[in-house]
Amino acid sequence: MVKIAAVVITYFPDIKDTIANIGLYIHHVDKLIVWDNNTAAEGDKFRPEYEAYADKIEFMGTGKNEGIAFALNRCIEWATGNGYTHLLTMDQDSSFVDFSKFQDIIRNIDDNSILAFCPNVNNLYSLDCNQPFEVVECITSGTVYVLENVKKVGPFREDYFIDAVDLEYCYRGIVMGYKTVVIPSANLIQRFGNPLKNVLGFTPINYSAFRSYFIIRNHLLLWREYPSLFNKRSFLITEQIIKRVVKIILGEDHKAKKIAAIMKGFRDGLLFPVKKIKKQEEK
Repeated sequence: MVKIAAVVITYFPDIKDTIANIGLYIHHVDKLIVWDNNTAAEGDKFRPEYEAYADKIEFMGTGKNEGIAFALNRCIEWATGNGYTHLLTMDQDSSFVDFSKFQDIIRNIDDNSILAFCPNVNNLYSLDCNQPFEVVECITSGTVYVLENVKKVGPFREDYFIDAVDLEYCYRGIVMGYKTVVIPSANLIQRFGNPLKNVLGFTPINYSAFRSYFIIRNHLLLWREYPSLFNKRSFLITEQIIKRVVKIILGEDHKAKKIAAIMKGFRDGLLFPVKKIKKQEEK
């Protein structure tokens, strides 16, 4: 029997949008955990807004920003201890087009080697493809994790704190013999960063210096830990380095602070200890 808990991790949310997004999936899960990464006082301001779903919500948090991995691990412990079989992980600004379809497909797939079911984020994949297919990586938001296999793969990496937590988990699952699959008909709309089109006509992501540091550091760690799985070209050229630095210079505020954070991320990513993951046959 499939029993799904969900968690949405909030941090200074646009509460109106967050509540609207929750409404798209809460009726199809058995329980929703709202993990608050704000201070206790800040989080208390938002709680009355969830009143319409009060009977289905469990509030958690420590009164400070613990990052993503810590929150996910505590929610996994709670869900496992309370008899749930799957955990849906959501961002506050993610919205499902039709979660019920996603859920129905998951319930009808019998494959004990699947670690995570992922949606089709921002229509990345063709909707003409109706069959689930295996991928190397997917983002945490909108993903449904199979808790029985999560117990075997282990907890999310709390030393990653916030960025690339999801990618590392997919890679580790593959190394240990588990699969991540995409359900192409399950659409999820996801906003990345704080995009704002500038006068030059392009849209910088506008991640903070804090996020910029972890993005670079953690992706370098991924490169070192999983060299055969990590997309080096995307990291160097199309996503995080060349293209991103150009956009910071041409279209973002706090340029010096962000570029300094990227340089620090490079240094720490190259010096941070690398963990060795055992392959399936070595378990």
